[in-house]
This record gives sequence, C-alpha cells and structure tokens, in this order.
Amino acid sequence: MNKRERFAACMAHQQPDRAPRDFAGTSLTACMPEFLQAMCRHLGIQADGVYEAEDLIGKRLDTDFRRVGAIFEPP
Repeated sequence: MNKRERFAACMAHQQPDRAPRDFAGTSLTACMPEFLQAMCRHLGIQADGVYEAEDLIGKRLDTDFRRVGAIFEPP
C-alpha cells in the first residue's frame, strides 16, 4: 500500500496495512529547531535549515505526510 492508498483507506474507515505516520507534517506536529538538529545528528543527516531537516527526516522515517507551504523563520 502506498502513502495515498493508506490515507484513503483511513479516510474511508478501512483497515490500512499500517497506521499512517506523520513527522512535522502540520503546524500542530511541528518540531523545535533544536530537536531537528539533534535528530539530524542522530540520523547522520546534513540539512540546511528547518524545512530541509523536516523533509529529510520524514523521508528517512518513511512518513506518509509532508508539509506544504513555506515555514516562517523569524529574523
């Protein structure tokens, strides 16, 4: 089952092959920059900035959701 099929099954109240995984896919599940840096170190990932770190970690963890849109990083 791929990511779309898994999500569609859940939305249709059917049993997916596994529960969909989310890592920083929404503003409610976002991570602090310090945590992302620690995760990158732990996983051996080189990332430039918060968005790239979230994307690369999500790919490594085989998550089913991705953030869409810009992340505001205050100066």
